[in-house]
Amino acid sequence: TVPLALEGTETGRTLARRGLGLVLPDLQPVTVATFIAGLDHARLAALRGGIAKTAMTDWRTSRQECIRLVEQLAGRADAPRTAPERPRPDQVEIAG
Repeated sequence: TVPLALEGTETGRTLARRGLGLVLPDLQPVTVATFIAGLDHARLAALRGGIAKTAMTDWRTSRQECIRLVEQLAGRADAPRTAPERPRPDQVEIAG
């Protein structure tokens, strides 16, 4: 799956910086449909290939990371302030 992001957002900046996905000026259905209709098979294959080459852990968040984020957002004093350790691929739960 090729991610879509809104220009001017952190997600859009991250995708642009990494050369992944599509960053659009707005996410209105007509804008997205027009952009996708203009993609040829080679460009779509290149976009898919870029995503396939990234580590799966870049796209998934562990349960512990979610818990830490909620604690930080809630302002808990004992919540860790450093970035959590990324799980190894064999530790990641896959939904579905």
